[in-house]
Amino acid sequence: MDATFPGDDLLPEANVVMDRQHQLHGRVDEVWPWIQQLGKDRGGWYLPERVERRLPSRFRGLRTIDPDLRLAVGDVVPDYGPAHLAVAVLEPPHALVYRATWGRRRYTWALLLTSLGNDSCLLHSRFRLDKGGVVARSLGDLLDRASIGLMARGLSERLRNQAP
Repeated sequence: MDATFPGDDLLPEANVVMDRQHQLHGRVDEVWPWIQQLGKDRGGWYLPERVERRLPSRFRGLRTIDPDLRLAVGDVVPDYGPAHLAVAVLEPPHALVYRATWGRRRYTWALLLTSLGNDSCLLHSRFRLDKGGVVARSLGDLLDRASIGLMARGLSERLRNQAP
């Protein structure tokens, strides 16, 4: 994609960009609280129930909104890998951008919500990496496609099941 999105300026030298888009059945203001509470030791990563059922409870995500799980720029959100995600851009209810370092590599991860009308919105996940070769482009793309796809399915489940 050639368009510029929130957070792109944080890593202008990115040579790997992975974009994923998923339509969600919920208004932006209904989806935003779920996005804001993502993360380890927070709301989790929202895997579908049939996947979470097979995992130890510490890996299962919340199925309700916790109003105490808010974010501010500079907050650090734990992840399961060696890096932690620092909130770099926060524009409720449309943009959350994390920045992180993993070894010598730097990356950003943007979660962007756009209203589509008719009580639905588009979740756009944009991962940008500053130093990536063939492995990051191929294996990373596969992992990103799988993980974001699972997260979107799990988030869709939660939106369907939340109380009106």
